[in-house]
Amino acid sequence: MVGNFSNHGIDTFDPDKDYIGIRLQQGVPLLDRDWNELEDIRRAAERTIRQVYLGDGVPTQRDFAVRPAGLDDEVEIAPGHAIVAGFDVWSRAAVTLSEQGASVPLPPARTATDIVELWLTVATTRVDSTVDADLRNDQDVGIETCVRDRLDWVVVAVYDGDPPPDSAMLLARVVRRAGDRSVRDDDIADARRVGINLGAVSDRVAEALRRCDVLDAKVLAALARLEAVQRDVNELFWELSVGADRTDVLFGAKATVTVTVRNRNGVPIPGARLALSSDWGTLPTTSVTASATGEATFELVGVAPEVPFKLADFGVLGQVALKVEQVTLKNPGAIQFAKLTLDPNEVAVVSKYLPAAHLVDLVSDVASPQLVERPPERTATVTIHAMEANGAIVRGVGTVQIRFGQWVRPWMLSKLGQIAQQVQVEARVGDALRRHLDPATGVLDTTKLSTSELPRLFQSVDVTTSDAIKSALFDDRGLADEQLHGSGVIAQTLAQEATSLVGAATARAITTQVRQFEQDTDLPAFGSAQAIAATSELTQATAQLSAGLAQSQKQMFSLRMRGV
Repeated sequence: MVGNFSNHGIDTFDPDKDYIGIRLQQGVPLLDRDWNELEDIRRAAERTIRQVYLGDGVPTQRDFAVRPAGLDDEVEIAPGHAIVAGFDVWSRAAVTLSEQGASVPLPPARTATDIVELWLTVATTRVDSTVDADLRNDQDVGIETCVRDRLDWVVVAVYDGDPPPDSAMLLARVVRRAGDRSVRDDDIADARRVGINLGAVSDRVAEALRRCDVLDAKVLAALARLEAVQRDVNELFWELSVGADRTDVLFGAKATVTVTVRNRNGVPIPGARLALSSDWGTLPTTSVTASATGEATFELVGVAPEVPFKLADFGVLGQVALKVEQVTLKNPGAIQFAKLTLDPNEVAVVSKYLPAAHLVDLVSDVASPQLVERPPERTATVTIHAMEANGAIVRGVGTVQIRFGQWVRPWMLSKLGQIAQQVQVEARVGDALRRHLDPATGVLDTTKLSTSELPRLFQSVDVTTSDAIKSALFDDRGLADEQLHGSGVIAQTLAQEATSLVGAATARAITTQVRQFEQDTDLPAFGSAQAIAATSELTQATAQLSAGLAQSQKQMFSLRMRGV
């Protein structure tokens, strides 16, 4: 072991005890281990500062730079300073890789292309007078009093991916190619942290702060200009606040839409011209002008836009919507259709604005009419384009959506179901057929049925149907036929569809009754051939009577609606 120390050469410094110094007492032996522990405490403190607060690195680009040496398998390591694992490392002169350490050059590539890492490692070496003769103190005491600790460094080459050495800092990565021993500038990738110099950092910070001050001033000036530009731009673009007094409305009712026009600075725009459009419903006007406060209101009426709207119908449609609301359950918004009746003029006005699709295929949907249900909805999107009073450039756009409950068709279906229930044609048809059957001979008098009985039946059914329509549809159930015939396509459609239902019910009743005759054992003379012939003849007569009655009703309604 180099040196002669007490405590069997074991150092007493323990970093876990957190000592920062020693205090020598009087009248006691002066021990080498106390002296040495003081040195170890000082050295550990310095190393901690460099390792924890500065970190590994070099002060400038020149220090320990790795560059081509101009020789095969060789690089040159520049002189300079470095902090490695908390130690202050220095080199006084440039050396090649093979001139230091293990005196070996760069290792070759193991594959076609490989990476070799160069690590700067440090270690301490204890030196005595056998290595340094000056330590014998020949000039005075002539004996070795103290030994020295020397900091040594070595650059070692490690293949990329292999474990790096302890207490080391990566200097560079060098590309190696199979069969190519040369090392060029672009083969070396610097890996050092450069700039571990407090003075240089302070200078850079001061310069950065100066530039920040200049930049702050420029940014503030630019922001001021941008704010002015933003204010000017905001005056060119407008924002529309759009709302409706109601967003769930019934067919025929109206929703009032309110629009407020402001520029993006929040300033109202008086006199702005608002162009209005909607993908459904009727707008009584297509343009409004904003007031001095930038506000404007208009109305959207929930009727089909295909028919030109008349302001005179406004009030009637409002009355109808009010009646519908009175029979609407608050939750879940279902309408009690059986309780909803109108007057002829109201039905006529609603008929005028009813979409044609509402009048198609009623019979096919009437099989199970709901007397209480929530009507289907149609959503209308209203779009508002805002422009200057005399300009055509759109400065802002706003929209609002309003849902309209389409109650008319389900109401008609429920009324058609009520009418069909009141007519009860099946029993009357069965009675007529039984009256014209001779039980003894099994002969069914189809001629008399076709020419006399069924026409009278249909005439009677027509009167019953007319009364049923009045009872189901109108407030005044005793109104005259002329008033019924003048109440528009809704009443006409119901009359025609009811006639179709009667015709279908009559045909079903004929088929059922004839089948019963055929299966009746007390009527052996009534066979299948007679049943087929009777069913064919009577159902054909029924179809003709039903069609004729429907055509007659259409003519009466048409004449009345034309004022004839």
